[in-house]
Amino acid sequence: MKPSLGRVKTTEFRSSKMAYQLSLENLQKHTSYQVKLRHRTNVTATPLWSEWSPLLIVPAELEDKLEVNVTLKRLEGARKVTLMWKPVDHAAAIPSVSYILRDTQTSEGCPCEKEEEIHPTDKTEYTDYVSYSPVNFSVMAKNAAGSSPVTVVHIPAEPAPHLKPCNKKLADAKRNETNHCLEWYRLQDGDLKLVARKTKRDKRLFRKSIKDYVGYIYFEHLCIDEKPKTVQMCLYYKKENVPKIAPQDLLAFNETHNSVTLTWKAIPEDDARGFLTRYNVCSVKINLQKEHIECHTVAASLSEYSLENLTPGTKYNFTVAGVTKAGEGPKATVTLKTQHLNLMKGWLILALVMAFLFIFLLMVCSCIWKKMKKKILVPLPKPPILELSAHQGKSVHQDMLEENEEVVNEVTLHKLLPKEEEDLEETTMSLNRDDTQQALRSSKEEEMTNTEQEDVLALLRYRKGLIFEMKTDEC
Repeated sequence: MKPSLGRVKTTEFRSSKMAYQLSLENLQKHTSYQVKLRHRTNVTATPLWSEWSPLLIVPAELEDKLEVNVTLKRLEGARKVTLMWKPVDHAAAIPSVSYILRDTQTSEGCPCEKEEEIHPTDKTEYTDYVSYSPVNFSVMAKNAAGSSPVTVVHIPAEPAPHLKPCNKKLADAKRNETNHCLEWYRLQDGDLKLVARKTKRDKRLFRKSIKDYVGYIYFEHLCIDEKPKTVQMCLYYKKENVPKIAPQDLLAFNETHNSVTLTWKAIPEDDARGFLTRYNVCSVKINLQKEHIECHTVAASLSEYSLENLTPGTKYNFTVAGVTKAGEGPKATVTLKTQHLNLMKGWLILALVMAFLFIFLLMVCSCIWKKMKKKILVPLPKPPILELSAHQGKSVHQDMLEENEEVVNEVTLHKLLPKEEEDLEETTMSLNRDDTQQALRSSKEEEMTNTEQEDVLALLRYRKGLIFEMKTDEC
């Protein structure tokens, strides 16, 4: 508090309600003052001073706007809005200060009932519930010296990037229920502008003002427990056209020798001039005698697409355009050359793949061989030489050392007499019988000897699990 140090200017009024007016000038900013008055008459020669008036506190003037922060919480069909701001200076808050809030919607009843609602408060925080449609809040401070400049807080409509077309004629929408609220907004500069509400006058004006190629958003609200709730949102065009602009910020990245990825920004709804149904993405090879164009269809909800099976080391023009029922709009273009195919790298990859396949096949064949080995190769008998007794071994050894004996018959020739010829015939027949029997015995012995030799050789090929080769001389 400071006493008045400024210049006092007095103005006299001839009125029954107010006789005088007092103005204080050259006061310091951001400073509050205490003011009290007394007066005396100038009619008499010796005037006397009156008593002092009650003390009057003059706060500092509110010159700055309030800095308001907004917090939004999305609910089902509604939004919870919390506004917070810093309190004014102490010099401006003496003896008291109040805050005035106004909004284009109201939580008291249906939001269409009033254009604007005033909410006074002495706190620095305010909470309200609003629908999905746009709403403006204005906040200002007020004290005995005056009011601060108004701070306007704009809360846009709840984002709905892919609104569905309205399934009925927008201008003929009717609701007789008292708790329903219908609103029509026009898309303009990326925001919504209110053009009509649920009144006969607004509907009549809306029918006259509706334009071709302009999008209108229809809102339908309910009022439940004094809180608004949006139950329907849709997009309406009286007549459609091709998009006004091409997709913005078209970029190509992640390029390889045969692929590339394209990304872009979606066309705003107020520039689409119709319901955006899809995007056309095309690729064109450059410097070819015969132009080769490949096009792909991308959903309107997407803003990224990957192109495959491109030619390595080739220059391409890639284009993206929005499409409505009226046709295709302007194209956004980007030029890019695909990378050259690295042959060394390709051969290296092929060699690694072939080596891997060879090792894999080798392992598979090894496993198959182990399983089939027992079926293909008959297992060799167990060497019986370890089980032979000493005398058996000795007998075999003696049999091996034996040799076949040959019987040599000596024959003496002499002259035979007739009687002797008969004896000679008998002797010859006897000798022949002896020779035949001897030959049979020799062949049996030789057969037995060969069999025993084969057995011995088979036995000698094994010794403690090892196999030895035995060579024999053949006659």
